[in-house]
Amino acid sequence: MYTLCKMCKLTSYISCYIFQVNSIFLHGRKLLQLHGWPVNHAFYMAAAAMNILTFPYFRLYIVGLIGWGVYLEWDRMTVTYHYFITPTMIVMMLINIVLFWRLIKSDILRRYRQAGKCKANTNGHVSNGTVKNGSNGVVRNGSNGSLHVD
Repeated sequence: MYTLCKMCKLTSYISCYIFQVNSIFLHGRKLLQLHGWPVNHAFYMAAAAMNILTFPYFRLYIVGLIGWGVYLEWDRMTVTYHYFITPTMIVMMLINIVLFWRLIKSDILRRYRQAGKCKANTNGHVSNGTVKNGSNGVVRNGSNGSLHVD
């Protein structure tokens, strides 16, 4: 089996498809957002949790493993290939790290930040998702997540 994987490059193909496992949850979460599902709905929270749980292995670890494989097989590649694959692997790892940070920021830290804002707001009061601010009127969330002042 080892020889079959090495000779046919099955490991490269399998690792590319493993990437797609996390993409299911990543795109599913985005589709739920686009359709206006509330972030506190159980289905949305499950998709977001699976996204956060699968991301480190199915994205970060696999990209690191591919980069490590490129490093180990360095002598089997041409110089031209090195010039293309090395920056590509670095950019892929940076993109995935930034994407993971954005997911943590939007799915985990947002809940703590929103809870802190509700408690720290001493000027107005919170009722039915609106915050009444003394002189500026009522600030409410729009359907697309933007803030509107009435």
